Amino acid sequence: MRCFFSVFLCSYFSVVLTATKSSDDLAWPKDYTLANKQAITIYQPQVDSFQEGVIDTTSAFKINRENKEYYGTFNMIGKALVNKETSLVTISDIKISNVQLPVGGFHGGGIHR
Repeated sequence: MRCFFSVFLCSYFSVVLTATKSSDDLAWPKDYTLANKQAITIYQPQVDSFQEGVIDTTSAFKINRENKEYYGTFNMIGKALVNKETSLVTISDIKISNVQLPVGGFHGGGIHR
């Protein structure tokens, strides 16, 4: 599950953060339904650092699986290009790390890192 979720996040950020945004696209949180019918919500990233064009963030997420909610977090780092005219940031070369998932409903308790 961790590997699948990391691939999902990389795909999400590489498509969503580089696209042209309408005002609806800028709203948080983001809700998705995965191919296996699980619902996932990604909450707005919180900036941990932004230095020399590199942004490091932490985001929370929620997965609905079998009518239960599971929460976790992940870190994202990437190159940031700021457009001052539109007040938007385009992020490229994205790397997802430190995905933390609760495994109580998956494998018997604790946090999966």
